[in-house]
Amino acid sequence: MALNNMHNKIILILASAACVSSYIFRPDRMFDSDTLWHIKAGEWIIAHRAIPTTDTFSWTVPGTTWIAHEWLFELAVGLAAKIHPIAIAVFSAVIILVGLYFYLNLINRIVDSETTSMFFYIFALLLLSPGWAARPQLIGYTLFIIVLSLLYRGKESPKVLWLLPIVILLWANFHASVILGLAVIGLEAVLSFAPKFETCNIKHIPGNKKNLIYVLFSCIAASLINPHGFNLWLFSFKLSIDPAYKNIQEWQPPGSIVETSLIFAIITMAIFFLASRKNKADLSFFILSLITLLGTMTSSRHFIYFVIVWVIFLAQLAGKMEYSRIMISLIGVLMAVVFIIKLFTSSWQGFEPRAMAEKAEWPVQAVDWLEENQAERIFNSYNWGGYLIYRGIPVFIDGRADMYHMAGTEEDVFIDYIDFQKFKQPPEDILQKHNVEYVLLPSEAWQVHYLEKCGWSEVYKDEIATVLK
Repeated sequence: MALNNMHNKIILILASAACVSSYIFRPDRMFDSDTLWHIKAGEWIIAHRAIPTTDTFSWTVPGTTWIAHEWLFELAVGLAAKIHPIAIAVFSAVIILVGLYFYLNLINRIVDSETTSMFFYIFALLLLSPGWAARPQLIGYTLFIIVLSLLYRGKESPKVLWLLPIVILLWANFHASVILGLAVIGLEAVLSFAPKFETCNIKHIPGNKKNLIYVLFSCIAASLINPHGFNLWLFSFKLSIDPAYKNIQEWQPPGSIVETSLIFAIITMAIFFLASRKNKADLSFFILSLITLLGTMTSSRHFIYFVIVWVIFLAQLAGKMEYSRIMISLIGVLMAVVFIIKLFTSSWQGFEPRAMAEKAEWPVQAVDWLEENQAERIFNSYNWGGYLIYRGIPVFIDGRADMYHMAGTEEDVFIDYIDFQKFKQPPEDILQKHNVEYVLLPSEAWQVHYLEKCGWSEVYKDEIATVLK
């Protein structure tokens, strides 16, 4: 069903815009470490009119193969940065709002009650918002939602399914998570032959099963139209199975009490609806819910996909649940007010690059010192690599962990960095192995005090960063 009440539409638009703005316009979300090196990659693409295939930003593995699978996002933020840094946030906000539009539309089609639709949309909005930052994953989330929406609409209008290859083509050039989109389409194709696929069963539409198979093969072909071809698939596979990446925080299982509690709460709601109501859910949504739950248990990075699918699953199980229209409206208005206050109190700090970098707590003054002293062969904190690249300084390592790990060199830079952090090798030996001249670390890092005892001297220090030589 559609939202017919203009009052409800205004509330949801206001709540969505305020929520997105309060996160995306925060300096640490707009100037995320990965976003910074994406900007420089985009500027390289613009300057050279080519897509990078080898590394140009590090001093440890220069010239090694780089699968720049996010090149289209990098081009977009590179162009946006030429206008003004705030344009990056605007671009990211638009991407999210497009995804939310399709998401709300999908929930509206699934449930029979306008207030129920509003309830689950607002519920999802609260859960999704902490995962927003100006990064290419945003486009993956939005395109994932669009794929789900098109598949659901395709059960009534099969011609709509032929928009899927276009979506997959875009996705394959924005982010390697396109494999997830292909998996969702493949699952729907397989389930179309299931004998007891009852709810909105795609097989009940004459000729649609065969049509979906053709669409699936077209999507597979479309995913290969990217600068890396089939290597994009291999890259995604290696990234998903290599245990080394579990050393990166976002690839680790949920560790915070908040994340764990949210997952428990959502699963509990599903069990309650399954036990207390007779509404049926699509088998595809049920299976996807379990798959994304499993993915989230292995990596917190999949939490957003988990929320997207499980809230749809919950809404379908809930069916028509009459809530007070006044209560839902008040919640929406309260959300908007809270997020607007949050935007102006914690986000509005000015939009000049240096001011944003300082607010995001990047080592601005320490990098000034490194530039003034023409420092080279700098060992840097992993999370600061993007900022150093943004400032034009070659790095030891940055957020492209896959490139450093798959470089094929005798010294695995990524593993060496992990060993440095976890003291699996003596830190001084790792620095000597790579002929490091300067070390840039957070001032509170234990390695700073350790290295000083090993003969390294402090040449610069402030509240955020310390430089050793």
